[in-house]
Amino acid sequence: MTAGQRSPAYFRKWFALLVGGVLLLNTVSFWLAERFWFEEVGYTEVFSRRLMTQTLLGGVVFMISLIFLGSNLAIASQPVKAYIPSEHQAQPSQPPLRLPGFLPIVLGLS
Repeated sequence: MTAGQRSPAYFRKWFALLVGGVLLLNTVSFWLAERFWFEEVGYTEVFSRRLMTQTLLGGVVFMISLIFLGSNLAIASQPVKAYIPSEHQAQPSQPPLRLPGFLPIVLGLS
């Protein structure tokens, strides 16, 4: 790789930051618009209660999902012990799975 070329990891990092920034901007603008509307009609208390309830429920569901996925990852990462006669021992034809790398992807899609 020459001095002027960038690695694919460099572009992935900036692409992820760009997508994350757009999603964050979208979320913040949505909640600000909601807040302004609820203030305009005089239901600020309803908005704050709704926001608190949604945040709490989302956090609880996220934690349950995280525990479930983490426990499944721990089970899947354990080595499998199978009886193989010594004369038939073969080398693995595929590299081992790197399951911890999939956890952020799954959490992001959930």
